[in-house]
Amino acid sequence: MKKTLGFLFVFSALIQSQNIWQQSKGPYTLGGYIQCETIDLNGNLFVGTIDSGIYYSTNLGNEWSASRLSGNSINSISSSPNGYVYSTTGQLVFRSTDQGLNWIEITNGLPATYLNQVTCSSQDLVFLATSEGLFRTIDFGTNWERIDSGFSDTNIKGVLYCNNGDVYSYTNWSIYRSTDDGSSWTNLNGLPYGKVTDITSDEVNNLFLTTGDTVSVFYGYRSLDQGATWEEFGPTCPLLFHFIEVSPEGDLYIQDQYGIYRSTDLGESWSQISSLTESNCLSFYSNAILFAGSLTGVRRSTNSGIDWSVVGLPKDYPRILSLATNSTGIVFAGGKGNYPEIYKTTNQGQEWFKIDTTFDGTIISNLDLDENGNLFAGSYGGGINFSTDFGATWVQRNSGLTDLHITALKTIINGEAFVGTSNGGIFRTTDYGINWVAINQGLTVMRIEDIAMASSGNIYIGTTDGVFGSSDQGLNWIHLNNGWAQYRQVISIAVNSQEHIFAENSGYGIFRSTDLGNSWIQVSTEIWSPIMDIFINSLDTIFAAAANGVFRSTNNGDDWTLFNSGLAEFNDANVLIADNDGKLIAGTESGGVCWTSDPTTSVDKGNNLNSSYTLFQNYPNPFNPLTKIEYHVASLNYVSLKVYDILGNEIADLVNGEIPAGKYEIKFDARNLPSGIYIYRIVAGKYQETKKMILLK
Repeated sequence: MKKTLGFLFVFSALIQSQNIWQQSKGPYTLGGYIQCETIDLNGNLFVGTIDSGIYYSTNLGNEWSASRLSGNSINSISSSPNGYVYSTTGQLVFRSTDQGLNWIEITNGLPATYLNQVTCSSQDLVFLATSEGLFRTIDFGTNWERIDSGFSDTNIKGVLYCNNGDVYSYTNWSIYRSTDDGSSWTNLNGLPYGKVTDITSDEVNNLFLTTGDTVSVFYGYRSLDQGATWEEFGPTCPLLFHFIEVSPEGDLYIQDQYGIYRSTDLGESWSQISSLTESNCLSFYSNAILFAGSLTGVRRSTNSGIDWSVVGLPKDYPRILSLATNSTGIVFAGGKGNYPEIYKTTNQGQEWFKIDTTFDGTIISNLDLDENGNLFAGSYGGGINFSTDFGATWVQRNSGLTDLHITALKTIINGEAFVGTSNGGIFRTTDYGINWVAINQGLTVMRIEDIAMASSGNIYIGTTDGVFGSSDQGLNWIHLNNGWAQYRQVISIAVNSQEHIFAENSGYGIFRSTDLGNSWIQVSTEIWSPIMDIFINSLDTIFAAAANGVFRSTNNGDDWTLFNSGLAEFNDANVLIADNDGKLIAGTESGGVCWTSDPTTSVDKGNNLNSSYTLFQNYPNPFNPLTKIEYHVASLNYVSLKVYDILGNEIADLVNGEIPAGKYEIKFDARNLPSGIYIYRIVAGKYQETKKMILLK
């Protein structure tokens, strides 16, 4: 035993220097989702988050402190010359007199309405734009008075205070100007077409206006005469930008879908200066130093927006309990942060985006993608939610489920999927979750921990009473417990290409069966329970995420080596999968999502599921009306290659027969088919793979 431990420590030191695992840039919990920001006269930076209140930094973002206004969604924040800071949530307004450390509510006398924006003036007046009118306070929020007399619309979107003392207030279709701190107003006529989305000014009181619809900004305008006349920005100004800000020296900045653009001539000409996307707001410490708030924290630039570095917020990661990926490289991560959350990345974790969810339950326990790109999400307490557009929209599909605590999930093909539950057994659907049917015949317990599918079609499940197997799509189950220890809860189960079964026997390590579960032997002595996940890649390499780290076996479980550098040493990895490049992905307890630096399989763009063949993504995709499908066969094999529509109807039979080893390319003619999503599936021996293709006309 001493020799084994010594080898493990030596091996651990060796792979540590090789840096096996790399932490991705997230996902962060909603504490890192920045909605608004401001810099006070002392240079302190305040940011408002969507769900975790306000953070502040006194040293340009190098260090951050959480204010005591936690657990709130902050939609507006503003600082005044006397050092006070004001912020709004949905229906409450707060004030801090100690640089954001403590806050008091000052909603005194305001109607129960939505607070759109708070704005401080140079005279310590504070204006509050609400959905039920415009308000002003002259005593720091002790009292509020309504000042929108003569406005045609009382849904006030925002307020702008200029250096010359002019105040501008805007609604969807109108802008009003006041020269007496809001006591009286003049309606500015001749506005550009479209809804007013924002207004700002430079140091010499030139006005800059954006208009658009309810989603995006379409046009930008400037006024050099206090809003009497307006002219559109120059022709190089992008459309569909999100906001406009002005630097202390008068440069204009906008954020569009491709990056950040700047104009140094009042909007007449524009140039892209950065590829940074997804910023929600900008604020300026100086003309050179500026901060961008985004969905993933705060970034800082020290060269006028050209280069950016992440400076916060504190890395607050959710527990990642489930992962799913597809052949195009999209990765979904689900777990538990402030509430059940799902995140998506398309660039191996360089950027993460939170998917909007309104799920019931406490955690996202399971995620899986089927061959058509449909996404199933199982939550603990909320059942199954289903998306056909990669999480953009969701429908709940719980019909037939008697237990909404989802513990296991596995999709197959053509709408078929299986879910395991905490106390209701296992359920099956053949129509993408529209209807679920209990399939518990032969089970002795109703808690399902994990589901594994063999290429033969056999199904194996881990339960609180060991392993059960089914050869008829779950209609009947057989208890496979020969050789098990007395206590036999199985948290994780996996099957390799030879249908050797590997199951975690809680408290006793990993057991292996090479005869379809009829007999078992223990194959891990150095791996400690609990083993949270067992994953087997396309080369039949086995990975186990256990209490003492991630381990790897390349010889069917006979020997194991530590595969852990870059991850926490104890009980950090919860779930393992491989991406389309063959790199291993780990969802962790407290460190987000990590990738291995190098692939763990010798895959190429075809995303091999088995070394005997490779199926490539069709090209071009989308296509009209011809596309090419390429596949490679490593040895003589019986190959079937068919095309199906989104409902599973067979459209074309491209290959059906014994194919010699070689590289093959097929042209698929779809000129007689309607536009839409189609799939093509290759079956080579007992292995199969499916890819999605899009036809546009």
